[in-house]
Amino acid sequence: MTKNCRMGLNWIEARRVAKQTILHFSPAIDQNLLEDIVQDSMERALMKLAQFDNTKGSFNAWVARLAKNVFIDYTRKNGKYVFINQEFANLIEDDNDYFEIEEREVAVLFAMKKLKERDKNLIKMRHFENLSFEEIGHLTGIPEKSVPVYIMRARKELKKYFLELQISSAA
Repeated sequence: MTKNCRMGLNWIEARRVAKQTILHFSPAIDQNLLEDIVQDSMERALMKLAQFDNTKGSFNAWVARLAKNVFIDYTRKNGKYVFINQEFANLIEDDNDYFEIEEREVAVLFAMKKLKERDKNLIKMRHFENLSFEEIGHLTGIPEKSVPVYIMRARKELKKYFLELQISSAA
């Protein structure tokens, strides 16, 4: 373990990154399941530590990619909608709570749903998780210098869908 400490590996920070990564892909995930997936991600990171190459990126970016892969494995095994927690499901089903949400926020959510998966993820990573272009590049495999261009295009698409929703709701 001292070798890992000398390498500058921070397992506590890596656990936080793994948790954020999973929450990025499923914000309404059940907390117990979230902890299980984070734990599996950390176990996988520990087992594959010898494969980590710090010349290709940061330890945290590597752990985030592992966490994403573990989450995808869980999704494939258990189905797409297993991860929604009961409180979130109740909120969606209750019309009264639904109408309390600002109309603008609802329009943005609907516009986000129309985006391609890649564009949706890019906007979430940059604007909700405040990840740097470098971190986004490591997580997505997009070259760092190209990330801002991809994000700009995703924003344009989001704006287009948002404006379409605003026009259709005004009519």
